[in-house]
Amino acid sequence: EAPFLNDFQMSLLKAICKGLSSTEIGKIFNKSPRTIEEHRNNLYKKFGVRTKEELITAVYERNLIQNL
Repeated sequence: EAPFLNDFQMSLLKAICKGLSSTEIGKIFNKSPRTIEEHRNNLYKKFGVRTKEELITAVYERNLIQNL
C-alpha cells in the first residue's frame, strides 16, 4: 500500500524518477538543494527505503506514476 502523498510530494517523486538532481529540482520548485534533500529523505522514510534506487522501485511497484 502506498503512503499518502500531497501534490508537492508527487511532483517531487516524478522529478526524482526522471533522474533530476536536487539542484535541478530546486530550481523548478524555487527551493534550495538542501531543502529538496530534506524532502527526499522524508519520502525515503514514508516508503521505508534508504536510496533513490529503492524509492524509484517502490514507486513503480505501487504504480504511483504512470507517465513521465
